Amino acid sequence: MLLISCFISGYLFFATSESPFRQLNNLAQADSLIKKELSNFNIDKRQVQVAAVKVDSNLSRKTYWVDVAPAFSKTQLHAELNRTFYKYSIETPATVTFPEKDITIHLLWFDTVIRTIKLQTDPELVLNRKQARILIAFDSKPDNELIGELASLGEPIPIVLQVKNPMQAKELSQQIGERYKRIFFRLKNEQGEDLINLDPAAAIDKLEQLQDILPSAMMVQLSAADGTRKLISKTGLTFIDAANSLILDEEMGRSAFSKALNRLKVNEPHPLIIIKGSETTLNWLSEKLPELKKAGVRLMPPSAMTF
Repeated sequence: MLLISCFISGYLFFATSESPFRQLNNLAQADSLIKKELSNFNIDKRQVQVAAVKVDSNLSRKTYWVDVAPAFSKTQLHAELNRTFYKYSIETPATVTFPEKDITIHLLWFDTVIRTIKLQTDPELVLNRKQARILIAFDSKPDNELIGELASLGEPIPIVLQVKNPMQAKELSQQIGERYKRIFFRLKNEQGEDLINLDPAAAIDKLEQLQDILPSAMMVQLSAADGTRKLISKTGLTFIDAANSLILDEEMGRSAFSKALNRLKVNEPHPLIIIKGSETTLNWLSEKLPELKKAGVRLMPPSAMTF
């Protein structure tokens, strides 16, 4: 009885465990996966030429000639193709041609080359990058885990911290600065309200103190009214204009969060994005960034206000 129970348990384990590998139904499915990955990298159909060679009655091998801009990362595309086809037990060995640094990638399925992708540099092509600017705002001092997660992204994403006085800004800069250098501040009152808009006289006094204590401080301002601009122009501090920013948080849900970031894929000017920092939103951003980068999105530091 014990032996029978072991056999049944083993069968149920393997029958119900989800395998990481999938079955390639046909070679047309491989073509669809290639085209999808090229599309994810914003490679226009006009940059792709395809030719087929009949190998035998069962196999027609296709070769994709893909023209890319000099600044395009061929190795990143190769890595994504490898990640996609690994699930189908398809290997993606590659060779590099020098000095052009062109890459030839073979799709190897059961020791048979079923598709070949040749990534060729076209000096006349210009890489279409979409610039985006993102800030992560925290209501209170973020813990070390959140700072570490943000640092691991390796992107120029500043954090925004609320402060009530110049000494608090200096302390936070010292406490966090060793682990994360990109720190901006927002000046608030005891009730968490924007001090510059609510009490300009008190605000200018604290801003002048902050300039003495921490002259390199970067400030974020959500109001671009003429009075506000005139006030902050009296200081020597650097201000970031966030008046027309798009604010994202975890309450909007993963789907709406992802949809909002998808707007960055469009080649047009985008507003500054402020994400309310939490473990959830940082996880969502971390998952979304590779997709955005494949689409040509490049994160840039926000621009300072000019007066």
